[in-house]
Amino acid sequence: MVTTEWGTFPDELSPSEAMMWKGEDQARLRSGGILVLLLDRSPDWPGLTASFERYSSLFPRLRQRIATTPFGLSPPRWVVDPDFDLSFHLRHVALPPPGTFDQLLELIACDVSSGFDRLRPPWVGTVVDGLAGGRAALVLKQHHALFDGPGMVQILGRWLDRERESQVPAPVAAPPPQTLSDADLLRAALNPLRLAAGARRSFRRTGSAATAFLRPRELAARVAAVVGSIDQIAGPSVKNGSPLLAGRSTSARLGTLDVPLADLKAAAKSAGGTLNDVLLAAVADALGRYHQHFGKRVESVNLAFPVSVRTDDDEPGGNRFSGAMICAPADLADPASRIARIHAQVLSARDLGAAELVAAFTAVAYRLPSWLVAAVPLMDKVDAQVSNFPGLPSRHYLAGAEVLRSYGFESHPGTPMMIVLMSHAGTCCVSVNVDAAAVTEMPVLMKDLREAVNDVLALAGGATPARTPLSAEARPS
Repeated sequence: MVTTEWGTFPDELSPSEAMMWKGEDQARLRSGGILVLLLDRSPDWPGLTASFERYSSLFPRLRQRIATTPFGLSPPRWVVDPDFDLSFHLRHVALPPPGTFDQLLELIACDVSSGFDRLRPPWVGTVVDGLAGGRAALVLKQHHALFDGPGMVQILGRWLDRERESQVPAPVAAPPPQTLSDADLLRAALNPLRLAAGARRSFRRTGSAATAFLRPRELAARVAAVVGSIDQIAGPSVKNGSPLLAGRSTSARLGTLDVPLADLKAAAKSAGGTLNDVLLAAVADALGRYHQHFGKRVESVNLAFPVSVRTDDDEPGGNRFSGAMICAPADLADPASRIARIHAQVLSARDLGAAELVAAFTAVAYRLPSWLVAAVPLMDKVDAQVSNFPGLPSRHYLAGAEVLRSYGFESHPGTPMMIVLMSHAGTCCVSVNVDAAAVTEMPVLMKDLREAVNDVLALAGGATPARTPLSAEARPS
């Protein structure tokens, strides 16, 4: 354990974090994320480095790398990097003229699917100058093992300033370097015995602990049965995802939309749904429109989404989520009816234990070879992963620069796309990351998504339409 004034942080990765880290071996399974903070000016570089110096000490994960024990006998663990060098993790670049937001997205897309240096803490921050209007951006790339979306917002809320001229407090002492001791290795050797007992309880729906450790091929078949049960919870669905979105590669295309938070909430309330229901409804409609562009009709699409299990007592950062999937209607023209049906589907998926099934799968799958996990046809059934979480509710600053928007681009391991809604000071910042081989017409998809969101917003009456960042009508004041 590492303890700072921000809390106590466990050394071992959780099963879900360990599985995501293991996925680094397979390009299609990588679980990185990129947070883009759009700034009104370039941050003061000395102030920025001083800020990172302090808060990387307070939040120890930023100074730790992930180490594995011999033969993988115990879960990977966080250890302080004795060679931590902040200059490796912070970079400074500039866009060429004219400095459009699309140029920024193209720069980020080249890096969103790349892997991490396994011998260093899994994060990199890049200041990008040269955006139109004197603006800049901080691009933070981090592995999902560090934190989920809500965990990231917790860290941002403690890290960013509330005033433009706020002074960075004095640095604090960094935690001492760590190595795996003889006691750690002994615990690792005994760990399988403890895991065998726990696995039998947590994986009873899919088989015994012996199956998990001794017959991995049979386990793969049982995991496929878990996937089938998730489909049953979701209701009638296709056996696999849409053939139109079946292509897979390591190339990404990115897009964004800005949507007024109050209007989106009003639309959700008018239809008796939640903000998450509205987002899922808009994505389902957009995918239906996208299929129509190619002369194909689709009645439903499979949408996966996280289910947060975070509590107020949890330490900041980390991952506190499971998952579920629904078969969302893509052919319902009336947005209110679509939202109502999706609302019922989401409640059913949660009530009937889809999240528990995913947790049971993760509890054993993280110990398997990454190639075997990649062979499980779980992700082949997903047409889109959709996530939303509340971001910063008010103005914040970074080294003298105001944060105007925050966009979260998450990886889409084995799936066609990941769509994330992150609110920021009254604006919903929608980020889209697609596999370029699955979505061959990115401009068409973004147009369809914008129209679908605007149709939902019409339920609120007089709502401001969704906009593209840095367009003439969308520039923050």
